[in-house]
Amino acid sequence: MDTILSPENLIGAFLTETEAQDCAKKQEKILEQTQDESLRDRVWIASPENIFHLETE
Repeated sequence: MDTILSPENLIGAFLTETEAQDCAKKQEKILEQTQDESLRDRVWIASPENIFHLETE
């Protein structure tokens, strides 16, 4: 996910944390191959109750 949260930067919504973790790991590998480390986007998992908080910061 990019530093600026917006819907087009979300990589998915998942039913389980395991599914989310698997997807996050895949996305991190893609970013490692396509972006320099110093400028690399960060990937994190946000629970549904925290999404509103992230969008309003």
